[in-house]
Amino acid sequence: MDVEAELIPSLQVKLQESKTTTEWFRNRSRCNVSNRLPPELLSRVFHLALDNHFCAKNYYCGTETRADSVYPIVLSQVCSYWRGVAFSTPVLWAHIDLSTSTTLNQLRLNRLAKLHLDLACGIPLNLHVFDSRKYPMSPFSPCDPLHSLIVQLSGRAYSLNLDAGQDYDCAIHGGILSALFEGAVAGRLATITMSHEDIYHSVIKGKDHIGADPEDVRVNLLTEQLEEILSGVVALHLNRIYPQWDSRAFHGLVELRLRGMYSSVYIKEAEFVGILRLSPGLRILELGVEIDDPLPTNTRVTGVPLESLEILDLSGTRCYWHAIILRWLNPGSNPLQFKLYRGTCENLETKISLGPFLSRSHITRVFETGLKLLHILDLLELCPNLQEMVVSWVNACATDPLQIEDTGRISLTRLECLYVTGKSVQVEDIIALMNVPTFTVKTAVFYDCILLDGGIRIPIDQQETQLEELRRSNPDVTCIWWTNVSSPVESWNRSNRRDEGHV
Repeated sequence: MDVEAELIPSLQVKLQESKTTTEWFRNRSRCNVSNRLPPELLSRVFHLALDNHFCAKNYYCGTETRADSVYPIVLSQVCSYWRGVAFSTPVLWAHIDLSTSTTLNQLRLNRLAKLHLDLACGIPLNLHVFDSRKYPMSPFSPCDPLHSLIVQLSGRAYSLNLDAGQDYDCAIHGGILSALFEGAVAGRLATITMSHEDIYHSVIKGKDHIGADPEDVRVNLLTEQLEEILSGVVALHLNRIYPQWDSRAFHGLVELRLRGMYSSVYIKEAEFVGILRLSPGLRILELGVEIDDPLPTNTRVTGVPLESLEILDLSGTRCYWHAIILRWLNPGSNPLQFKLYRGTCENLETKISLGPFLSRSHITRVFETGLKLLHILDLLELCPNLQEMVVSWVNACATDPLQIEDTGRISLTRLECLYVTGKSVQVEDIIALMNVPTFTVKTAVFYDCILLDGGIRIPIDQQETQLEELRRSNPDVTCIWWTNVSSPVESWNRSNRRDEGHV
C-alpha cells in the first residue's frame, strides 16, 4: 500500500500531461470550427463577447477569483491560434480596471492593468475605478501611488467611470474623481460615468468655486479648466454625482442618463428644458430625478425637437412628473423605445399624462412595470406603431369588466410580440389582457418568471398545461411559450450601455 501511495502523485502528473496534450491537439485541429474562422471574424466574435465579460468587477465580488481567469485573458489559454488573435486585437484590452482597495490592486489588478496596457497598443482607454464588496477601501491622497497611476491613465482615456458603492466616502471617492479629471484631456474624453449608492448626492465643482456643501467634490482644477474638459463629453451616465446644471457638460450630448431620484436630487424645469435645447442630437434620454420649481401649467410650451431620439426611459421618475417632462419632447421619425414605471400607490392617467406625447412619437417598443390593464390598453390605442411590449407586474384583477368591454370596441395595435417578465406573474391577469376582443398578438413569451394562479404558484410540470389553455383561448396567437433565459429587456439595456464597457 505504501508503494502504491507513493506512485499516486507521479500518476497524477502523467494524467495531467496526457490531458493537456489531448486538449492541445484537439484545439489545434482544423476540424474545430473556431479554428477555421479567419482572424478578423474571430476577433469580432471576441469583441462582441465583451458585452458580458468586459469588467473585472464582475469577477472580484469574492476573494477566490484568480487573475488568469478574467476575460479576455482566458482567450489566450484555449489554443495558440486564439491566443494570437486575442493578443493582436488591441480593442479587447482597452478596458482598465482599478479598485479603491490597495489590497485588491496589489493582489490582482495591477498585473492585469499592466497586461492590458501592453496589449492595448496606445489606443484610447476605458478607465474604470470601482469599490469591491470583499476588499475595504484604502485611504487616498496625492502621495498615494494610485493617484499618479490614475492621472497617467486618464490622459489616454476616452471614457472615465467612478463606480462607488453604498459606503461612499467623499474624501476618498472625491479625491479619486479629482485625479481622474486632473489627467483627462479635453477633446479626447467622450464618456463619463459617475455613480454612488449613498443617500446623499454630490456636485462637482472647481477648486476656485465659492461656496460648497460638505458632500460636494472639489476637483483640483480651476472651474474653467474643468469646464473645458467637460465640454467635449457626448455621453453622461450620472447617479448621485453631477456637474452643476449650468455646466457645459450638458451641451451637445447624444446620451444622458440621470439617476438617483431618492437622494434629494432636484432639477428645475427651466434647467431641464435648457439642457434639452443645448443637446438637440440626444439619442438616449433617461431621467430619474425630481423636478423642482415647475413652470405654471399655463406656460406656453415650445417643444424641443429631438430628431435622433431612440430611447426614452422614465422608469426612475414619479408618474406625477410625466406630463411636465413629456410636454417638451418632440421626437423625430426614428423608432422609439419607451420605458415607464408606476408605483403601487401612484396614480397614472395615461391619456392625459402620456397621450399627447405618444400621439406625436413613433414608438415601436414599450417596457412597462406596474401598469393596470386599462393603462396597457390605452398604450395600445395611443401607439399605432407599437411592435413589442414588455409587461412586468401587471394588475388586472380589480378592473371593471364594463370598462374592458368599452375599450374592446376600440381598434388596438396588433403586437408582433408580448413579453411577460417579472418575479411573479398572475396567469389570470394575462388571460384578462389577451381576452380583450380587439387585442391581438402574434407571439407571447413568458420570460424567467414564476407563474401564479389565484396567488398560488403553478408547479413547473403544470405550467405547460396552463399555457396550452392560453393557446386554445387565443387561436390567433402563433406561439405561446415559457423560457428561463433572461428577459429581452436586459439585452436592450446592454446594447445601450456599450460605451460604458469598451470602445
